Amino acid sequence: MTARERWVFLGDSVTDSGRTTGGPPTGDGYVSRIAHAVTERGLDVEVLNRGVNGDQAADVLRRVESDCIELAPDLVSIMVGVNDTWRRYDSDAPVPLEAFTAAFDALVDRLRSVARVVVMTPFLLPVAPGQGEWLIDDLGPKIEVERASARRVGAAIVDAQSAMEMSACAPMDLAFDGVHPTAAGFDTLAAAWIAEVLPAGTAR
Repeated sequence: MTARERWVFLGDSVTDSGRTTGGPPTGDGYVSRIAHAVTERGLDVEVLNRGVNGDQAADVLRRVESDCIELAPDLVSIMVGVNDTWRRYDSDAPVPLEAFTAAFDALVDRLRSVARVVVMTPFLLPVAPGQGEWLIDDLGPKIEVERASARRVGAAIVDAQSAMEMSACAPMDLAFDGVHPTAAGFDTLAAAWIAEVLPAGTAR
């Protein structure tokens, strides 16, 4: 008999999606949709959402032992990075690319030492003046860091930026502020994750 697997989802508010503010344990976003798909497919998997509003890569790294490693996961999905960009523009607190790279690489290395890893890149849809420059100048390079880190350790990559850009929905219908998804946005993220990971029930 195959033992039940445990999948842990780490990230910021996009992952949290109400989990820490009175919502269901898996939140109301893409994680809850993935959990539903897992159940529908008859997979014996426990889905745990450990996303935290406002987290940056360094925050997730700081708590990775208590939030994830101690749970003995079989698979870990990480989606973080947009706050490392957002703080530059809303709080004048930029995160240099070198610091982000160090934190994200350390995080992925620690996760890969204990579990299969899925890296879901952050996204930003330019819906307000200037946000296109945010993507070009700051988040875009951080997304490339995440892709390179995932390739280095053999993690699965879910390209959220591409998934959102390729959607038939208008950007405002996917994320009202460019970052926080609507129901349609969460549907898009979950579909991208499922397409990459669930066919084999594992990260490749």
